[in-house]
Amino acid sequence: FDFEHRRGWIEDRLHLLSSIFAIDLCAYAVMSNHYHVVVRVNTDEGRDWSEREVAEHWTRLFAGAPLMQRWLSGASLQALEHRFVCQARYKALPLTKRK
Repeated sequence: FDFEHRRGWIEDRLHLLSSIFAIDLCAYAVMSNHYHVVVRVNTDEGRDWSEREVAEHWTRLFAGAPLMQRWLSGASLQALEHRFVCQARYKALPLTKRK
């Protein structure tokens, strides 16, 4: 099988993902049947994003639920709806290493 036609798509996708999320694309190599990617997760940049910024970055790639779309358009939400939309509470959790 020849997947050479996918090379450009893979490169474009890597650059798109690194522009949307807090990921630095350090190096990559796209071969005919597989690819290698070296990335650095930019945790400092990601931690600085507000709940709205997290949602805006996410919806650049995915449509987002109707409730999320309402919130991003400026509609006011009830407390429970806002809690559902703003799942960025992970920022308050301490980072722990896997054992």
